[in-house]
Amino acid sequence: MNRDGPSALTAPAPIRRWPHPGIVVAALLIALFAYAILSLASHATSAGFAVVFSPYVGSLLQASLIQVSLSTLLSLLLGALVALAVARRGNHLVARAFRAFLLTAAVAPTIVLVLGVVTVYGRAGWAAAALQSIGVGSWPSIYGLPGILIAHVALNASYAARIYLHALDQVPPEHHRIAAIYGLSPAQIFRQCDWPALKRETPGLAALIMLLCFTSFAVVLTLGGGPRYATLEVAIYEALRVEVDFGRAGLLAILQVAISAAFVLATGRMIRAEPVGETSGRAIARADAAMRGLRIADVCVLALVAACLAPVLFAPLGGITAASHLIDRDVAQAFMTSITVAVPASALCVLFALALATHSVAAPRGAFFAAAPMLALAVPPFALIAGLYVPLRRFADMTTLAYVLTPLVNAIIALPFAFRLIEPAARLSRARYGKLAAQLGLSGLNHLRIVDAPILRRPVIAAFAMALALSLGDFGVAALFGGEEFRTLPLLLNERMGAYRMAEAQAVALVMIIFAFLLALATETFADAGDR
Repeated sequence: MNRDGPSALTAPAPIRRWPHPGIVVAALLIALFAYAILSLASHATSAGFAVVFSPYVGSLLQASLIQVSLSTLLSLLLGALVALAVARRGNHLVARAFRAFLLTAAVAPTIVLVLGVVTVYGRAGWAAAALQSIGVGSWPSIYGLPGILIAHVALNASYAARIYLHALDQVPPEHHRIAAIYGLSPAQIFRQCDWPALKRETPGLAALIMLLCFTSFAVVLTLGGGPRYATLEVAIYEALRVEVDFGRAGLLAILQVAISAAFVLATGRMIRAEPVGETSGRAIARADAAMRGLRIADVCVLALVAACLAPVLFAPLGGITAASHLIDRDVAQAFMTSITVAVPASALCVLFALALATHSVAAPRGAFFAAAPMLALAVPPFALIAGLYVPLRRFADMTTLAYVLTPLVNAIIALPFAFRLIEPAARLSRARYGKLAAQLGLSGLNHLRIVDAPILRRPVIAAFAMALALSLGDFGVAALFGGEEFRTLPLLLNERMGAYRMAEAQAVALVMIIFAFLLALATETFADAGDR
């Protein structure tokens, strides 16, 4: 008998006086998006409306549809093949190296990847030189749809493979043990064990990749080869940076937001991650790992991917011979500017993702908060930062605003990726300890410190590392403020590429890819360890 009155286990949950931080973050994001776009649209003119409804914009949307569809389909197919091959090889050294390679490719700075595509597949690139040395005819131009597809697939197939691998790792080991006992064929193992895990991730992953390709900027601007394959994002950049037409940029931004938001709302249920499966946490001994035919097929798939994508990723290694160019005042200033922008952007991104993730798994209408990070992909970064810059330029100079607005927008851009790392761990914490925490009356910071922190700590570190990698590699947002007083490493790399100082560009790219690899390694190390 309890002599101290009502038990703590039956105590009612305390009444919350303040809104959950997830509600505040969601409201802040919506307010920022609305304010920025309406700020630009207030400058709209009749000429701007004529451009928005012109055949030019229609052709942009048609070309985007073709490019987005092909990029998404190829990325998902290649990502699934690679994930299955790596999963079947288990903890083999090659498989572990491939895991790190895939994540490095996924977070590699876009401008570095563009440099790699040109270095390897350009008319004066390695592939053309190799074929010409054996007497094969002329090499086609890389600019246009082929270059865009290569770069998009290199980026997105790697990310898709990582997500698929995580899903395959969550398959309970008992499933493969039963498959081995009953002697299932490879097709039966795929249908019973692998396909449910892949199918669960595919709709949300496809939606994310389609949005990324639809709003692609750096790849399309540098490898598009002209307006034929431009995206709305590039058209917005040209309206802001080249024509200084804020109204036209605002109307184009509204059009892009309308299309992307409709897509996010239509796929909202698919975007939300499924509940985490119950696993023993032990390594999976796959029933098909020792099958000779699959082993040969896996080696062929991994060798083909390594032969096509690895040179693109490691092309900057040619910068080793030009490492002396790194001892330069411009490189040092660009490095410090990148760090000054990326660190606060990453911290802000993690705080946003943590607030949204913990609220999405607990709130009755959690689907809205799970879809909120995806809205960040729907709003053009140029429109967002320009819409905030235009009204604020009366209060501060351009360089000062660049140091304030660039971290904020970079944090929002990285939010969907950070959220995807943190949300599954938050869902696991809720499933394991939610009822007990409610009975104990834990809420707010006490809930976060006592219940969530042990599970969320490592995914939060992984999310910070990934956000840092994405922010360090940002080229699009920083390009709007680029100049002598605000130059990040990607902007410096682009300048040196534009000036045909390729050796110096590769040296800068080498620094960036080393950082991307180290941060990818940190993400890989901490991402899956939160529930152990």
